Amino acid sequence: MLPDLLKGYAEATLESAATAGRRDLVAEEFAAFSWAIIENGNLRAALVDPALATGTRLAIAADLIEGRVASESAAAIRFVLRVTPASQVAGTFEDLATFARLPRGATAVGRVRERIRGYAERVLEEITDPAALDAVEDDLFSLARAIEQSEALRVAFGDDSAERRVGLARDLLTDKVRPETLRVVVELFTSGRTRDLAGLFDWLASLVAVERGRRIAVVRSAVALDSTEQERLATSLVRLTGRQVEIRVIPDDGVVGGVLISVGDFMIDATVRLRLERLRDALVASA
Repeated sequence: MLPDLLKGYAEATLESAATAGRRDLVAEEFAAFSWAIIENGNLRAALVDPALATGTRLAIAADLIEGRVASESAAAIRFVLRVTPASQVAGTFEDLATFARLPRGATAVGRVRERIRGYAERVLEEITDPAALDAVEDDLFSLARAIEQSEALRVAFGDDSAERRVGLARDLLTDKVRPETLRVVVELFTSGRTRDLAGLFDWLASLVAVERGRRIAVVRSAVALDSTEQERLATSLVRLTGRQVEIRVIPDDGVVGGVLISVGDFMIDATVRLRLERLRDALVASA
């Protein structure tokens, strides 16, 4: 069964694909990628090998899908590889393909937060303007304070009917918050009820800060990188992360050849030191 985090991400992805008129195409591409893993032993071995770093698996997938699938499909494939243990990758893609063919269903109340996190991550990824990202954070923070200070709002948004909760949110917030904010709020009220609604909106606002961190690539290198090298590196990181990134180079004498890159919680070790350590480990193991 698809984890709630991935259900939320997939739901937002499929919504965006539907808006672009390609939901069925994306569902078919999920199925095709899952089938490719089943049929291609080399691909399956690469994606489920726990010895391979996440960045390596992402690079393999990027080479395979670049220019061949819809942007929504590529985003979902990257997300699955980023958050799923290697041993579960094949089964997770099968579950994703199945999920894409099912009608939308509400999740259990206790799982609302995890599903919303996945949904919000995808919505935030789609924002390309940093100012819009700031506005979403402001929207969510303001909603948290409004709910905190108004018992009437807490009662209204605590209604048993998801339809009434969503209708109220649309009536109150349309044209007053960013469209991305409204998408997340509607998903929240569709998915279930929650006791600490103000706290949930504060938590959602904190996800925006996390997303900002995923748009900054900290590159540690013993030598300076010229503009051409930085542009080439940025292009590669866009392929791997699906985001436009800002390169920040930090001189580091401890880096032996190559570069060490961190983008939020994602790490890429492309240093000579790593290769030397792996060679040493291999020699020790064979001794």
